[in-house]
Amino acid sequence: MDAGCMAERLKTELLEKERVVDVVAGPDAYRDLLRLLALAHGGQRTSNVLLSLEEAYADVMPIHHSGHSAFVSIMRGCDNMCSYCIVPFTWGRERSRPVSSILEEVCMLSDQGVKEVTLLGQNVNSYRDVSGDGASKSELGSHLSRGFSTVFP
Repeated sequence: MDAGCMAERLKTELLEKERVVDVVAGPDAYRDLLRLLALAHGGQRTSNVLLSLEEAYADVMPIHHSGHSAFVSIMRGCDNMCSYCIVPFTWGRERSRPVSSILEEVCMLSDQGVKEVTLLGQNVNSYRDVSGDGASKSELGSHLSRGFSTVFP
């Protein structure tokens, strides 16, 4: 099995030309892994490299082991299409998590003793909540700043 953005990019080579793997799963295929693995277990080479237009990880909370710092992904992908960069072609267009999902994760981390949260994304300046909550980038910052001593823009 090969998974992630390079699997999405090299799917044909991996499955057909080189025939080195039985399953190719792109960055948005994690919810399809059980089906893909079942097909491979039955002897079939299979793949799912479809890129979603919506944020596919919004409701998946990562496991946080310990410490006072944590990273929270707020968006993935990129719309800039820079000539030197492969991100838009492997991770797809920009997709942002809803503010409510981000706040839920930050609250969970705070309950676990986390004092410092770094918001991550390929291009966090392009963050936009399209969930209908109507929250903007600045509102996200003000929601997250409550209870924290420092917020850097």
